[in-house]
Amino acid sequence: MNAHKAAVKTAKARRANIRDERYWTKVDIKDAAHHGKECITKTIYYIENLDWLKKNGFQYTKHSHYEDLYIISWKDANI
Repeated sequence: MNAHKAAVKTAKARRANIRDERYWTKVDIKDAAHHGKECITKTIYYIENLDWLKKNGFQYTKHSHYEDLYIISWKDANI
């Protein structure tokens, strides 16, 4: 395998991981909203998903003690 093919496979895997994290974030938000909660605490590893949350009207704040943990709220969001 040459370097170009390795780079392409790495890029595809990264995009798949971003999509997977976004999918499970949606599932967690819908489940919490169904139970009447107004926020969740979730680990977000990819900056693209934070941008996606902001674009869809979610508010998030970084947890004070953990590096990748965010508190996500959806008061005015498009659920």
